[in-house]
Amino acid sequence: MATIHFEWTKEMSVGESTIDAQHQKLLAQVNKVIDAMVLGKESEEVANALAFFEQYINEHLAYEEN
Repeated sequence: MATIHFEWTKEMSVGESTIDAQHQKLLAQVNKVIDAMVLGKESEEVANALAFFEQYINEHLAYEEN
């Protein structure tokens, strides 16, 4: 079964290593959620991903604001 994955490219870079690394982690987590949904993984994996997104949003946006 084919799934859609997002891949980091140099065009996505904002030129700031910490923000770029955070964005790469975000894409990796999005890919995990896609896989979990397509492959019918346990709901715990999706719940863990949602918890990641909540934490990520708070930390990432605070970092960008600083």
